[in-house]
Amino acid sequence: MLRRTSTCEFQKVNVSGDGPNNEGFEPYLTCVEFQFDEVTVNGLVSDVPGDIAEREARGELVDYYTRQVIHDPPTFVENADGYEDFVRTID
Repeated sequence: MLRRTSTCEFQKVNVSGDGPNNEGFEPYLTCVEFQFDEVTVNGLVSDVPGDIAEREARGELVDYYTRQVIHDPPTFVENADGYEDFVRTID
C-alpha cells in the first residue's frame, strides 16, 4: 500500500466564539494534553453590541482568550465588533 505523507510549514488553529468555554475541560489543557508543541492557536472574540455591562464582559472575554486559548507565539486575539465585523477580522 502506498502511503503519502506530507509536512506543513506552519500549523495553525483559529478559535472563535462569543463566550467562554461552557462544557468540558478548559481550552489551555488541550495544548497540555495533546501534541500541540508546534501548533499556533489564535483567538477571535465576536463582540455582540449591548449595554455597557455587556461591553465590559467582552473585555473580560478577550482576557479569557488570552489566558486560555492562544498558544505558541506568535499568536493573537482579535476582537470583532459585532457579527458584521467578523469578516474584517479574518481577512
